[in-house]
Amino acid sequence: MSWPVLPTPLRPGVSRTALASLQTHALLELGRPDGLAPALYEVAAAGGRQQLARAADPDAYRTAVRAGELPGPGQVSRFGARKRWMAAAAEHALAAGIRQIAVLGAGFDTLGLRLLRGEPDHLVAELDRPATLAAKEHALHASAIAPPWPRFAAVDLAEPSAVARALENVDWRAADPALFVAEVVLEYLASEAALALLSSIGALAGPASRLACTVRFGDVADDRAAAAAAAAGEPMRFRPATAAELRQLLERAGLDVLAADGVIGTGGASALLVLEARP
Repeated sequence: MSWPVLPTPLRPGVSRTALASLQTHALLELGRPDGLAPALYEVAAAGGRQQLARAADPDAYRTAVRAGELPGPGQVSRFGARKRWMAAAAEHALAAGIRQIAVLGAGFDTLGLRLLRGEPDHLVAELDRPATLAAKEHALHASAIAPPWPRFAAVDLAEPSAVARALENVDWRAADPALFVAEVVLEYLASEAALALLSSIGALAGPASRLACTVRFGDVADDRAAAAAAAAGEPMRFRPATAAELRQLLERAGLDVLAADGVIGTGGASALLVLEARP
């Protein structure tokens, strides 16, 4: 099997790893009448429609996977499990009375769109770099996905102090409980910036707020996904060596673990976490 090649965005300045996530999501939803990701991918990626057509043909799909041009069934399955876990975390937060959600480094993710389809009056904000937000807004128009859409706020997550300013621009209610989502985001920050972002979320969060996030463990050099991201100019850098090290970092950030799946307490390569700011 060849080394994975990340897809090419049609618009300049767009994160290729964000587009790769959309590609995997599109394969997960391929053929589903309610799928949002395939429609977005067709208009956001160079050759997106042709790639999805290959994925729909079993023989062509196997050839593309062997060539490293499309993610394989195992990767798509793991991606789907993570998406279901994050969606459940959001549903639990809504059931607990949370009415505002901030998706950090949202890229082309569709969680915010789906939440607004069920609860159009909720405040859902997506924070990312300007080029990626502009590309997503363009893709939403081009794919004729109807509003409501999340509110977009441009930010560089490597500057944690900028998050509060970005949220102010979308009428964020700082005193109210909120759900922050950081799925496959922290690992692209330097360790110091990742810790600062975690700490800033703890400070920004109103009472009973939560953070649903992913964290990867181990040596970046042994990770195929990290190698592909680095080759695209988007290296993964935040990698706690052990669960114990992560717990220490969360303690410093003032966050407690509400729920976990994966490495926390069991061992493994990654962890899905729901965190709550300590009172």
